[in-house]
Amino acid sequence: MRELNVGSLGGLHYELYDLSPSRKCVTEILQRVKNAPAFLDLNGVFWTQLLDPGHLRQLVRELSEAVSDWNELPDSFRAAIQYPEAFSKRVWEAGERIFRQNQPEREFFGCLETLAVACQIYAFLHGNGFELTVQEGYLLDSHSSLWLVQNCLVESRNPYLPFLKKNAWPALLEYQPECVWLNGRLTLANMAVSRFLRLHFPEIKIFWVNEGSEYYAANKITQYLRFNEPLFEVLDGIVLFDCSETRRRLSGCLKRGGDWGEIPNFLYIDRSSGGEPEIRQTAYQHLSFPRIPEVIRRTECGAEKNLGDDEVSPAELVNVRLFPGETCFWRKCAFCGINSKYPQPLCATSREELWPVDSAVDCLIELEKTGIRYFWAIDEAIPAETLSALAECLQLRGSGLQWQARSRFSPKLPALAGQLAAGGLRELRLGLESASLRVLERMNKFGPEFSLTLVENTVAAFERAGIRVHCPMIIGFPMETAADRRQTYEFLAYLRRKYRNFSFNLNIFALDVSSPMFADWDSYGISSIAFPCAPRYFLGNLVRWNCAEEPFVETALREEQERVMRELLYPWLPKDALISPHVLYRLLETTRNTLFRSMGEQEPPDQFCLSDYAVPLDVPKESRVRKYYSLKFQTCLALSQGLENFFSFAAGPHTRKELLRVLESQNRVTSASAEKFLTVLLESGILEPVATAKERDFA
Repeated sequence: MRELNVGSLGGLHYELYDLSPSRKCVTEILQRVKNAPAFLDLNGVFWTQLLDPGHLRQLVRELSEAVSDWNELPDSFRAAIQYPEAFSKRVWEAGERIFRQNQPEREFFGCLETLAVACQIYAFLHGNGFELTVQEGYLLDSHSSLWLVQNCLVESRNPYLPFLKKNAWPALLEYQPECVWLNGRLTLANMAVSRFLRLHFPEIKIFWVNEGSEYYAANKITQYLRFNEPLFEVLDGIVLFDCSETRRRLSGCLKRGGDWGEIPNFLYIDRSSGGEPEIRQTAYQHLSFPRIPEVIRRTECGAEKNLGDDEVSPAELVNVRLFPGETCFWRKCAFCGINSKYPQPLCATSREELWPVDSAVDCLIELEKTGIRYFWAIDEAIPAETLSALAECLQLRGSGLQWQARSRFSPKLPALAGQLAAGGLRELRLGLESASLRVLERMNKFGPEFSLTLVENTVAAFERAGIRVHCPMIIGFPMETAADRRQTYEFLAYLRRKYRNFSFNLNIFALDVSSPMFADWDSYGISSIAFPCAPRYFLGNLVRWNCAEEPFVETALREEQERVMRELLYPWLPKDALISPHVLYRLLETTRNTLFRSMGEQEPPDQFCLSDYAVPLDVPKESRVRKYYSLKFQTCLALSQGLENFFSFAAGPHTRKELLRVLESQNRVTSASAEKFLTVLLESGILEPVATAKERDFA
């Protein structure tokens, strides 16, 4: 049986992360591998052709001929026309250098910016009005199966179609596959491949594997896929879980002509009954042994394995799921839909002391023997005890591996920093999401042991140990106020100024259909939700939403996201850069370059003004509310709720005794902490003394 893997076609993201077998420089779109299915490398060939020096020179010639008004051109376009050889050389060098693991952030940004110019020129000439980006490829709608099926072979709707006609169609007709495996998300490109094959080979079997992403797993939206008739006009089935082993069993079933209903973890169209075709789902079952780490080897990307003492090749770093049988040990965050990828009770998390550290260490030591020097743990969250045991075992076995992992803030972490550093940990990612305790409580992000003091203590301890700490953040959570965001930004600015090892990235909240919040959305202040298409055609995982009390204004939040990240993380970034701070960080993480940042490389801001940030989204600029919250407040009080009632009371004149009485009425506030808190309010100018005899003791 002639099997064919079809890779995704999108941005350089895929090449940098290298989930698929694609390479940086690919000349043959159909790669045949002995004793393995052939591979249709759409992404590798697309980007290889686009960034070829000869093609770039041709693009510049086309650009100079197509432009009638020189003054309307961007400066980058004019420079390319004036110096075509220098431009093509620079783009080619950027395509080469972008794969170097340990290059400084500014150099990496320079590569991305150069490649973004090439993308702009290509899209201007050949994009049919679509925008082409380094990170995503063409920006296209992939939410609706009906839209994909109807438009994937329409050239005015699918800008990839000329490329596919020239490169993919001849290879597919020559190979004549009998079974096709679609890898990654469904897009206009791989749907076009599927429809082309279905038209030319009616008996072909086409399956969507959908492996490789935490966020777009097909089993998260099975309740919609079960009614997605347009999708199953093209596909025969979808592998939902335990992808590699389920796929292996399905392949064997095809070869012997078995019953697909015997394959677990599978959603398929049954056309055998003679009546109307029916979409069926089989039961979930763990087929592979879950305690063996999953290793995703990164290809050599055209580079030598050892580039010298100052260079690191992608071939020296692997992505590893150290504990594939375990899931996030918290599993309570209201906004998170990742855990629904792991069906219960198949993937119930073991007690922290039972995580299989020995098998993980054995795997890592074997990898080290093959020349691997770095690994990136892609486990969602590893408990502090497990991280400690992992580091201790690696140290005892003389390992020189350096690595990154994800965990959660825990009172146990600060004391473990030294041991983790001795065991090779170089970067730890800890989801913080917000610095507003009110928002964190609504997110159900942490337990009662959490405080912002714990966050600072953790960052400080890890700085002393030489380990970087990175905190993903979320803004725009339902019912989050401008004051909540200001508090978050102020806390981030404080940590950036004080600690050389601290970094963060801001994400705008998106409502995942498989999250606990979606199942109970009205309880979170959400007033409306809207699918981007009819739910039965839905292929994504995010839906639009709004909140009547605190409107969700994405454009304003996007502006805040970019400005805060620019000022606190990348103050050197040009204001007219094509690559935004958010995209820059995303690709730095995708390439795993953050693992190689030295703490001395960080440029903390000299000052950070909050006056222009977190403006209430539903009022004009001149009507901004007063800044009530500060990092100082959180370090003075350990509250289980916000202080809105207190500040409403304090808006009018009151004696110090009256203010203290209201403060002390708050849950968990003592007389001493209330006194300290009120002193901070007065010293910082948030509350001003009233110069009257009645309020004399207030001064």
